Amino acid sequence: MNFSTFKLALATPVIAVALSACGSSSISGFEDLGNKADAVTKRVDEIGGYDPESGIYTNKTEAQEMPTEGTASYAGFAGFWLNDDQQQVRTDMAENDTPVLAAELNLVADFATSKISGSMTNFQISEEGNSVNGTIDVSDGSISGGNLLADLSGNLNGNVDGQEEEHTFTGTMDGTFLGDGAEAVVGGIEGSLSDGTFVAGEWEAVVQD
Repeated sequence: MNFSTFKLALATPVIAVALSACGSSSISGFEDLGNKADAVTKRVDEIGGYDPESGIYTNKTEAQEMPTEGTASYAGFAGFWLNDDQQQVRTDMAENDTPVLAAELNLVADFATSKISGSMTNFQISEEGNSVNGTIDVSDGSISGGNLLADLSGNLNGNVDGQEEEHTFTGTMDGTFLGDGAEAVVGGIEGSLSDGTFVAGEWEAVVQD
């Protein structure tokens, strides 16, 4: 699978459903997260040999280049798009590079056991005056060759016009390692909220020293 570059653009926020109508946080939290994500994106593009014309990474980690022992910690960001329609949420993601939600992502890969786990925290929302908080856990993750697959689950809570909302999230994430030694990793997200809202997303992370 080829992954396009992931950028938390700070354009006009999209109008979405469910948690995009939440709460009381300032837009500065989203902008701050976006600025940090831009730096990660630049590093991921360098490691992965991103080609903007074709929209693909040219330096994916081959199976024989993957580490076979030890662990590595990765830090990065994830963006989420939401819609009532499963097909439309994919269209939204393709046509609007500002996600509805953004979060910090931390992963730990155990190359000896070919397992990966982690979490998504510090959720921010693109719509001013709204807020959301929660944690999504990355679990039961497996590494095969230069790719990964993991389950996602967690709770996302918000405040809508003074009314508290609580949602559970379930989904999956896949990914591809980049660089000559798996120095970065990028991938996609699919899932849904407990109210039936469909969720799609992209994520990226770089190895930490």
